[in-house]
Formats: sequence, structure tokens, C-alpha cells
Amino acid sequence: MIRIALCDDNDIELSRLRLKVDELLEESFPDEAFMIQEYTASVELEAELYNKEVADVFILDVEMPELNGFQLAKKIQDRNAAAVIFFFTAHMEMANRGYLVKALRYINKLNGDRELKNALITAVKTSIATHNRYIQISYDRVIRRIPISHIMYVTIENKKLMIYLRYGADPVRDGRGIKELIEELNDDRFIMINRGTFVNADYVELCEPKRVLLTSGKELDISRRMAQNAKNSISKYWSRHL
Repeated sequence: MIRIALCDDNDIELSRLRLKVDELLEESFPDEAFMIQEYTASVELEAELYNKEVADVFILDVEMPELNGFQLAKKIQDRNAAAVIFFFTAHMEMANRGYLVKALRYINKLNGDRELKNALITAVKTSIATHNRYIQISYDRVIRRIPISHIMYVTIENKKLMIYLRYGADPVRDGRGIKELIEELNDDRFIMINRGTFVNADYVELCEPKRVLLTSGKELDISRRMAQNAKNSISKYWSRHL
């Protein structure tokens, strides 16, 4: 099931958007299941971000009181780096700020039906592809399946491989070696920063010569030997996903 959140402080505009989204989804993805949640206040959506995984796709207005669309998008990405976000707005002059939050695109409220359809199809396909990538974790005769997009970082602690996810304080233990796991993931978002740690670049907020800072606030050391390669790999990945 793909979850979509719509946020606009104008009730009339929100209702119009919901009708159009329902129509487009039925037309383009008749066999796919969707759950759509509407929000008339950005702060209401913000509050839910800290309690649950709200949605896979977010369609946001830009001009909203208390918390505007850009500020809300940043908070969404801090909680869910894999979320697909685009803005549905009458303020197209602000579109050049979209790169700050990796917005998929801007849609003009006044004449954007075709653009909305294209953006929605792209967003849903991106989310479906993300949902379809899982890895199986096993240890002590217990097996678990997790989406690879949920992995924030993996590190060796006391000779044990620990996988830290974006939700939950307790890491998941796995029986593989760290090189074996990163090879099995086979995804350029995962980047080694020292002999015993690799990070998901989607959750890296800052990369310095000796450390990376994750969106969760966690700091991880970069080894001197791997520093330049880690920096280049993270920068290259970010450039392709702006």
C-alpha cells in the first residue's frame, strides 16, 4: 500500500486536490492500493511525523501559517529520507528554492493538471520501487525482513554486526560480516566511512574530514584512510539525487 499525505491550509483547495488525486490514481494505478490522508494545518502533519511513519508521498502547499511548505518538507526528510515530496502551489516564483529540500517538482495550482498527473505517476512509481527493495536479516534462528531505505547505518560493536534503523532505539543484529552485507545491499547510497561502519547517504546531513553527522543527530567517525573516498562518494550520490 502506498500512503499519500496532502497538506493545504485552504479547505477548498485541499478538497479539489483530493478529488484530482483520487481520479488520477484510479486512472493510472487501478490495481494498486492507496491510503490518502488530508491535513489542513502543517503543524498537525509535523506532530504526526514524530509518532509514526506518515506517508511515502507528500503533496504540500508552500504558503502555510506557523510552518511553511519548505520547513515542513525539511522535517519530513529528517524523519524519512526516502519520502517523495512535491509542492502544489500558486507561488511558482518560489520554485527555485525546491532544491533545498530535494522536492520532486513544483505544480502550478492554476493550470497544473497535466503536471500533477506526471508528478504523481513519477512519485508513485518511485515509492513502489523503494517498497520492493528489502533485505532479510537473520541471527539466533530469527529472521526479519526490513526495507533497505530504513537502514541509517551499520557498524560493528563488540565484534557483532549491528544495523541501526531510522525508527526504534534498538539496533538489529545480523550474522553476516560487514563487507558481505554491503555487497549484498549493492546500492550506492551505502558508503564505508571506516573499517567497521557504513552509512546510508540519504541520512547524512554533514560530512567533515573526521566525522559524519546523521539527520538523527548521531555522529560517526571517518577514518583518515577512507575520508577522501567517503566524501567523494557522498557528494556524488547527493548530486544525483538533488
